[in-house]
Amino acid sequence: MKAISAAIVCIFAVLTIGSPEIKAQDTSPDHITGDPTKFDEFSNIRWEDEKARLDNLAVTLQRGPDNIAYIYVYAGRGDCISKAQARARRAKNYLVNKRGIQSDRIISREGGYRENLTSEIWVLPRGLFEPIATPTPGIQPSDAQINKNCKPKNHSRRTQP
Repeated sequence: MKAISAAIVCIFAVLTIGSPEIKAQDTSPDHITGDPTKFDEFSNIRWEDEKARLDNLAVTLQRGPDNIAYIYVYAGRGDCISKAQARARRAKNYLVNKRGIQSDRIISREGGYRENLTSEIWVLPRGLFEPIATPTPGIQPSDAQINKNCKPKNHSRRTQP
């Protein structure tokens, strides 16, 4: 009986203390070091939901002042040509203008095309190489089915003669 009790105590000690070879890693976004870390990825979600995710990013950047964020937005097959660019710009503008993050800490990019609209957020220490965009192979802008409901925005104003 004593041998079983001793074995249980040893197993409990290994499980609670851990073996010397096993080290816990803090992979929370607040402790990003060294390698690029994908912070978040989401599809075509409501703006309110996207802002909540961007708020989480803002907190992470505030806690890690040496980190920068890369926001890649990939257009989907049926999207307007400029949708990815507009989404990336909107995310950066929100972080800079509403959350007070310095604009040089947010890099927003069009990532190319995927089957569906997708946003990826990467967080990494300043000075590391930029993460590589990963569009769906074989989908080119010329292959995309451009939504016929897209209406170009006319930024010029007509003047009356």
